[in-house]
Amino acid sequence: MSNLTFSFKELFPDLATFKTFASETGIDVDNMTADDLAVLEHTYFILYSRYSTCNVRYTTPEAFYGEMGITFDDEFRRYLKRYKLIANAYNLTNEDFETLNKAVSNYANNPNDEVSKPLDPLNYISSQTYNAQFSNKLQAYLLAIETLPSEYDEDFLSKFKHLFINIIPKAIPLYIEEV
Repeated sequence: MSNLTFSFKELFPDLATFKTFASETGIDVDNMTADDLAVLEHTYFILYSRYSTCNVRYTTPEAFYGEMGITFDDEFRRYLKRYKLIANAYNLTNEDFETLNKAVSNYANNPNDEVSKPLDPLNYISSQTYNAQFSNKLQAYLLAIETLPSEYDEDFLSKFKHLFINIIPKAIPLYIEEV
């Protein structure tokens, strides 16, 4: 325990402790994919980096774990999903940015046979039209740069801010000028 209350690094000294905590909050750590596990580890490291020396707002570790568990359970699944979507956005190719629209139009003559799946394309296509629209490369890249999302870490970290307090101890004068 630090001077005033517990700190994050005292309650979560290592990744194994954090994984156990995540498992106890309902996150199925044992059956996570390697990618999901990497995101869980990333969340520990960003939480540790931001809050390691911060004092928790609670007088007992159990009270803190309870509130942290509620917040973590609410936010981690959303963070994981958004993290994956952002990773997909960053993995788009230049061609993906340049292509505005692709459209395929088919015209089919049905010989009055009964259709088993009316919303699916018919087997016999009489003609097909393909259209593609491409953007100016410079405009496409500038738009991509402007609209690509950030890694979302700041938003995620801000969800935990209410669990911590800043306590400023009584100031001790280091220098007193005598007159």
